[in-house]
Amino acid sequence: MKSSGIIGSVSGVLLVFCLSISLFGQSESGSAAMEGTVKDPAGAVVQGATVVLKNGGTGLERTVKTDSNGNFSARVLPIGTYTVIAKAEGFAQIPVTVVLTVGETTPVWITLALPGARAPATEVADSSTISIDSETTGATISEQRVSDLPIRGRNLTEFAQLTPAIVQESDRSGLVISGQRSINSNVAIDGADFNDALQGNQRGGNDLVFFFPQTAVREFQVVRSGATAEVGRTGAGFVNVVTKSGTNDLHGEGFYFNRNRYLTSPDAFGQDLNNSQNQFGGSIGGPIVRDRAHFFFGIEKNYLRVPFVVKFQTIPGVTVPSSIASLEGEQHGSNNPTALFGRGDLIANEKHTVNVQYTNTRFRGDNFNYDTAQQDISVDGNYMQKNSSNGIKGALISVLSLEAINEVRVQVATDDRLEQPNSTSGQAVLANFGTLGGDTTRPRLFDTTRYQAADYLSFDTGSHRIR
Repeated sequence: MKSSGIIGSVSGVLLVFCLSISLFGQSESGSAAMEGTVKDPAGAVVQGATVVLKNGGTGLERTVKTDSNGNFSARVLPIGTYTVIAKAEGFAQIPVTVVLTVGETTPVWITLALPGARAPATEVADSSTISIDSETTGATISEQRVSDLPIRGRNLTEFAQLTPAIVQESDRSGLVISGQRSINSNVAIDGADFNDALQGNQRGGNDLVFFFPQTAVREFQVVRSGATAEVGRTGAGFVNVVTKSGTNDLHGEGFYFNRNRYLTSPDAFGQDLNNSQNQFGGSIGGPIVRDRAHFFFGIEKNYLRVPFVVKFQTIPGVTVPSSIASLEGEQHGSNNPTALFGRGDLIANEKHTVNVQYTNTRFRGDNFNYDTAQQDISVDGNYMQKNSSNGIKGALISVLSLEAINEVRVQVATDDRLEQPNSTSGQAVLANFGTLGGDTTRPRLFDTTRYQAADYLSFDTGSHRIR
């Protein structure tokens, strides 16, 4: 029996200092950033201009000022669409729309207009802009792709294979990012750890089971190399997921997918087996108090029945006892996970925002271990797998001054798994016939509780930025 007791993994209080002059395109875990320059119509930089950023969905506002070079910077921002207005004495206020994506620092160049003059063009970099200042290589899987593209089992991590240099391991189903084994990768949801402490990749293991509802995922970034020090754990590969949040408008979705034997063809052996899948779920989000408090909740459920046939090999001249022959025939495995996610966001005041999240996953799979639609291993040699996971996370973002911003994250997460054999009888491998008896490598038990606490301080001196 393979057993692991309660594992306490403490990330501790993390202070990461990264000194740089330009951070375009750098991976910021669970959030986004914006920086830019304000100029007058003649092309001269505007010092001391007030730049107001407002999230159109939630009403969140952030105010910064330009330095002596006309530059401004705003970090640790929720992704979304912002209206940016630069204010300076003697100039008209021209609103600019900027879309922020996860893990990216979006550059904006604002040219002010004289009162009554025609508004000048404002340049905003998009996702296709290549930054020569960034050491990060990767790609962003947009909200439209997550929502519209078909995905096997609605397992969000498989979207990562849309980016170059990423494949799936054949033995453990984990993500190989830039040639590194899956144990070396790092998965974060809204900046909080979502890793499997045993094998790497997403919490819950690398089996083909979703452990987070896809309906709750807004977008995510895959960093193949060059992840900044704040990410931690590894620089080999970083999956940076950000979830949906409630807005001032009430929105929701629902879905149902079905597959059954009447809609599928016989398998490669000509067998018309009883397969079925029912997958359904949905999400809803909206305001609790407009421009101040919002909620979001999503849940998904899957009932999957995958048939297989036990058929022993034939030995000429040997009569198989009826007790053994009765083990042949159609069997089925199941894969039935349930995953839910909820979050609440509070804009306490102009300086403080609070986020609280809860994740729960339950899973049961019978006859979980089979490789082909037809095999010569009796069903006694299979096993039942049962998993459960809970996670609660809180975050506080505080604007300490125009130059400094602080973010505190704490999380407690459990990941409990049990693999129980169908039979505890001894196993017999009969040459040229098949395998009888129970699984010799089980039961297996894995229980872990992970604690995480992190503090990120960002300070902008004008010439340098410290994080």
